[in-house]
Amino acid sequence: TCSYGTCLGYGKVEGRGQLIRKADGTTTGSISLAFESATVAGGTINAEGKTFNSHLHRTSCADGGGQHYQDILQCPYFATGNSCPTATFPGNELWFNGVVEDGRLVVQSDAPWFIPKSTKLDKDCGIQLDGGQSYEDLSIVIHDTPGGTGGSGPKMLCVDLKVVDTTVGETAWAVIPTDFTEAPQLKYFTMKRKGDGTTSAWWKWKDLRRGFTYPSHVHSTPCDPKGENPFNGGPHYVRDIACVRNE
Repeated sequence: TCSYGTCLGYGKVEGRGQLIRKADGTTTGSISLAFESATVAGGTINAEGKTFNSHLHRTSCADGGGQHYQDILQCPYFATGNSCPTATFPGNELWFNGVVEDGRLVVQSDAPWFIPKSTKLDKDCGIQLDGGQSYEDLSIVIHDTPGGTGGSGPKMLCVDLKVVDTTVGETAWAVIPTDFTEAPQLKYFTMKRKGDGTTSAWWKWKDLRRGFTYPSHVHSTPCDPKGENPFNGGPHYVRDIACVRNE
């Protein structure tokens, strides 16, 4: 459906947006849209071969998306707006501009900077803010570029970026005692970094010895069963307090 009522000419348009804040300090985002044929959806405009501009925005769809999101370290956000007068990609913004091919618009873009959970926490890093923006409020806005009279065109579609920060574990190696009649099986392991700054983990094993205690820990490196230190996992993971509020 159209978020801003401007894409009716294209018929039915469906899709999704995604944003990944990566451990290496960079950000990757993508959009995927599907345009149904005009005869099926009742549209009057053929989107095939046309270019549509899309951008990461700093507020939710309910707020109209607000302004473009800009890298907070380069462009602190104040109450009056973004501090960088010139928008560049991939310099200080994240754009998803692409051409519709075979009825689909699929674009992935990367930014060499990280999106903190909230810019209000960055005062300890020397950035003074009157406003602020949270990663829970971000959205991606797709514009009706072909139907516009200049620039990216009017806003057409919007997708809110729900925060999902979950790691699902897989069995990489196992050392089973010889007297076990059945090898223990990891049914699932999930670790979730939550928006309130806490971490939760859940796991379930099958065929362990009843009544025994099995210590488990989060370790700091991958299992790497074929590497230089097989069956290792490295030392226990320890939170570095120096990193708190300085993502």
